[in-house]
Amino acid sequence: MIVTILLILAGICNAYMDKIRIWHDSIWADLPKSNWFYRWGNPNTSWINKYKFVDGDIIIDGKHKWYYFGLFKPDYVEKFPYSTTALVFITDAWHLFQMVWLAIMVLAIVSYRPIWGNALIDYGFLMMMYLAPFNYFYDNLLDKKL
Repeated sequence: MIVTILLILAGICNAYMDKIRIWHDSIWADLPKSNWFYRWGNPNTSWINKYKFVDGDIIIDGKHKWYYFGLFKPDYVEKFPYSTTALVFITDAWHLFQMVWLAIMVLAIVSYRPIWGNALIDYGFLMMMYLAPFNYFYDNLLDKKL
């Protein structure tokens, strides 16, 4: 039962991720540019939340940050530590839904117990529990009504 609920939630998160990618065809398309969700959710503008700018120009970074322990060197100066890696989910809606989706999928995997004792039947049922909410949210609730 828990896996079913988790997969329903994962399908909803995936619908949000996919619909955000095509912002112009979503329920958010007509938001004013001053709206916080427009700046945080729109992939055409939300990338700005990850980096520092000076006079409207992105700052190129040539140094290794101590908090990456030499393992990663961002191309540009981050707005705050880890804003392009571990904390990227704070900077925009797509990455937040991706992080939630991934957490749900991992929980579903570790929580799975056979339902009917037949892997093929379980697979079909669980795919429906994922795809039905995905399609409903993507095609109905998140779609810009033309």
